[in-house]
Amino acid sequence: MQLYFVRHGKTEWNLEGRYQGCHGNSPLLPESYEDIKRLSLF
Repeated sequence: MQLYFVRHGKTEWNLEGRYQGCHGNSPLLPESYEDIKRLSLF
């Protein structure tokens, strides 16, 4: 069995050190979409 650990994508709020999940949403950064594309090829 193989397990893969994948972290969530980065947002502006991550960079600012803000908490997320309770109030509103911060969209993913463009680099996170590129990470998703590369992951889909794995």
